[in-house]
Amino acid sequence: MPARAKKFTGATREAVLGAVRAGVSLEDSCRGLGVSCRTVSNWLSRGRREGSGPFADFARDVERARADHEREVAERGLGSADLLRLLERAARRGSVQAARFLVERLDRERAGGRESNPSHPGGFDELARRRQPGAA
Repeated sequence: MPARAKKFTGATREAVLGAVRAGVSLEDSCRGLGVSCRTVSNWLSRGRREGSGPFADFARDVERARADHEREVAERGLGSADLLRLLERAARRGSVQAARFLVERLDRERAGGRESNPSHPGGFDELARRRQPGAA
């Protein structure tokens, strides 16, 4: 019986990978994408089980993205300001989803663990407006 793969799109795959590369947890990535963590966990389990195919590629890429992020943090001794600079660079390259996840995560940490509103002053939407060419 073939597994449902309707949510397993190239865009979803790239958004999860971008978020993981930026240091965002899978849980936060899933929440931001509107995909259940169980679904993504099933994709990863299926990939590890199958060994080849799109789910296996995804599982390997997630592990590689985690390792790349951990290595970069360890090599650079990165703090929050450094991570934000990396996110800005990722956003300039088009990985806006990854940037959004981390900005919201950092905002939630600043708010003592409460869910944040990314539209409030200083949230992701405000950051994106300020970063637009020609924006005030």
